[in-house]
Amino acid sequence: MELTKAEVFRRKSFLVSITNDIKSYLETTTPTPPPVSYENCFYIAETTKCLTDYIINNNDVKLAKEILEIDMSLWDKEKGYLDLDPFCKKGWEILRQIEKVEENISLLRDWYNNNSTQTAHKQDSTEPQQEQTTKGKVSSTPQIPSVLNNDRANKYFAKAMEAGLMNEKFEWQKTKFLLASFCRELSIKLDLGKGRNSNGEKRLCWKPFEQLFNVPNGSLRACLNDIQKTGNSPIGIEKIDAIFEK
Repeated sequence: MELTKAEVFRRKSFLVSITNDIKSYLETTTPTPPPVSYENCFYIAETTKCLTDYIINNNDVKLAKEILEIDMSLWDKEKGYLDLDPFCKKGWEILRQIEKVEENISLLRDWYNNNSTQTAHKQDSTEPQQEQTTKGKVSSTPQIPSVLNNDRANKYFAKAMEAGLMNEKFEWQKTKFLLASFCRELSIKLDLGKGRNSNGEKRLCWKPFEQLFNVPNGSLRACLNDIQKTGNSPIGIEKIDAIFEK
C-alpha cells in the first residue's frame, strides 16, 4: 500500500524519536543494559522497510538523505548485549530484526549514492525557474521548535496534513483564523502555557507556532481574540475539532 505524505512524516518522526530513545537507553550507567524489546526492533525494521520502499518508488532523494542522517550506529552496540545462546530464542529473534534494519539502511544508502548526484544536477537546472515563480523564495521545511518536535505533536501535525490543512513543509493551507484555532488546541494538549489565566483557563503559548508557521508575532493571538469577540467560529472549524477529538 502506497504511503500518504502524512504517514511518511509520521513514520519518519517515529524513527527519529525511538532511535534517540534507544540510544539514550543504551548509554545508561548500567554496565550491561538489557536488550531492546523485540517489539521495538520489529517496528523499526518494518518502518525502515516502508520508508525505503517509498523513497525508491517516489525517487525521494531528500527524504533518503534525512533517513540516512539518523544515527544507526547504536545497533552494533545493541548486538553486543544480546544473549545468543543456542537455546535463547528471544536473542536470535531480536538479532534478526536488527539485521533487517541494517539491510534496509544498506539498500537505502546504495540507492542514495547512485541517485543523489543525478538528482542534484536536475535540481540545479530547475532552480532559476523556481526563483522566477516564487520571486526569490524557494520554500523549505522549517526548523521545528523543540517543544513541538515530539510524538504527541507529530500525531496532530499528521492529522492536519491528512485533513488538507497543512502540507509536509508545514505551510498552512487555510485561513489564519483556522491556524489560530489549531495552535490554541495544540498548545492546550501539549500543556505549553504556564499556569492559568484569570478565567481559570490554561494559558496559551504562541511563540513556537509563530516560529514554525512563519507568521508575525501576535497575529495568532489577535485572530483568536477576534473569534472570541464575535462569537463566530471560522469556516472549517469542524476539521480542527475532528483532529483533537478524544
